[in-house]
Amino acid sequence: MVAAAGASDQPAWPVQAAPAAAGLLQTRQAPCAFPDLDYDKKLAVIAQAQEQCRREPGRFVFLYGDELTFFKLPRVGFGYAGTGCKGLKATGTGTQLRRIAACLDITTGAVLARQRSKFTVQEMYYFFRFVEKHYPQAERIYIAVDNWPVHFHPFVLESLQQQRSRIHLLRLPTYAPWTNPTEKVWLKLSREVLDQHPFGLDWKGLQQAIADWFALLEHGSPSLLHFVGLSP
Repeated sequence: MVAAAGASDQPAWPVQAAPAAAGLLQTRQAPCAFPDLDYDKKLAVIAQAQEQCRREPGRFVFLYGDELTFFKLPRVGFGYAGTGCKGLKATGTGTQLRRIAACLDITTGAVLARQRSKFTVQEMYYFFRFVEKHYPQAERIYIAVDNWPVHFHPFVLESLQQQRSRIHLLRLPTYAPWTNPTEKVWLKLSREVLDQHPFGLDWKGLQQAIADWFALLEHGSPSLLHFVGLSP
């Protein structure tokens, strides 16, 4: 089991100067320190694992993992339609919610996902094992995840170790969602399914629509790799 750790120089946002203009005083913005002191080191460990995967695909696998909460009540979004046609209209009420855990394969664009009412440490462990079973030939499976405590809970790590799991968990930088391409998988899911969805009165129907959407990605998607920024 591997979790990226260590220390590195603290990066900071660049100092920017306001443009000079008539009647305006030019000012400078103070540097804003990034909250994760290990930002560069964590990304270096991830890059090294990805390079190993690219050199020997199949033997090594690299995945990004993340979770999303969705609701029975439709998300507000754009509802496009042709001229003379009615646009999408959100319907329904309710506070039901559900969670999705997903892993994105950086080589194939395959997405493995599972829905649950919540992801406890036990469910997180079961999800990692579910992912592992999809790569029976892999010697090592890297999964880069954020620092949600459930990911690295002792129960999860010890249970994987007891099963001699081939999964190695890597830590993404803290408070840096732009380092996880899975965030764009959620964006695509929201645009194509969750925004203005018609299942406000059909909770089971919404869950099935999401499952059907992920089923199309289970065996890989070059277009998804492009969408999330992992291929040209």
